[in-house]
Amino acid sequence: MTKFFFPLIICALISLSSSCDQKIKEDGQSLKDNKQDSVLVAESPSELKMYEIDSAMPSFQEVKTLRWEKTKDDNSEFIEVTAYLNEKGYPSKIVEYFYGGNFKDQGERNYYFEDNVLIAVTERVDKWADSSTNFFQVTQTFYEDGKATFSRARTAQYEENIEKEAWKKAPVTSHVDHLETVNQVLSGEGRFQTNFISVIQGPNSIFLLLGEPKEDDRYVTTVRVDELTPFVKDLLDNMRKYRFRPLRIQFKVVGGKGQPEFRVLTDAEWIE
Repeated sequence: MTKFFFPLIICALISLSSSCDQKIKEDGQSLKDNKQDSVLVAESPSELKMYEIDSAMPSFQEVKTLRWEKTKDDNSEFIEVTAYLNEKGYPSKIVEYFYGGNFKDQGERNYYFEDNVLIAVTERVDKWADSSTNFFQVTQTFYEDGKATFSRARTAQYEENIEKEAWKKAPVTSHVDHLETVNQVLSGEGRFQTNFISVIQGPNSIFLLLGEPKEDDRYVTTVRVDELTPFVKDLLDNMRKYRFRPLRIQFKVVGGKGQPEFRVLTDAEWIE
């Protein structure tokens, strides 16, 4: 998948972020009327639409971003995003994969949209109670009129046991900050702009190291170089000259399905 898909997603997410005052379809019983503490099964339009989107996943176009990592001292974290676009080219679902570092949350957040309005978020996260005890938690937050209105959660020691646990009412949490980060990852902006840093020589391949234009506490990512194009040859000959210079790249994702997954460079140009 190439980075040229991203401007389309940016437009969609700009629409998403500006549509908080829009209304989700009001057919069916509202979520607020279904808050039964004993059952906690909402079956609201938002929840039903979320299940509908999940069942339609094979029909969506999958777009993967670069994988971004940050290391400071002995702590490492990462984030990457996959968007699932509908026939109009807008995201129906976005999945954020993340690892917060030592003894911090790791897992995924699934964002669901209808008509460019956020309708639900499901978090599947490994959490640490302390440095020696962790557990698995699923939290679902449902939205009405673009605002978080109700959350429920269930917890188990292991992920494979989570379906046996009952839902419990949870504090309502907004995901606006997380969506802003996701938007930056998708668009390659902010801390996730691709600036040239250096070259990494592997046993059989070379990789471009890209990331924030500073020496430390930075997000970085790599793309494998399979073809020595004129652009790449010039870059290799002038690495000191081009250090920290922003560039626009296209890439494809290779591997996966049990094999190592790489982002492979297919085209690049400097941003003037």
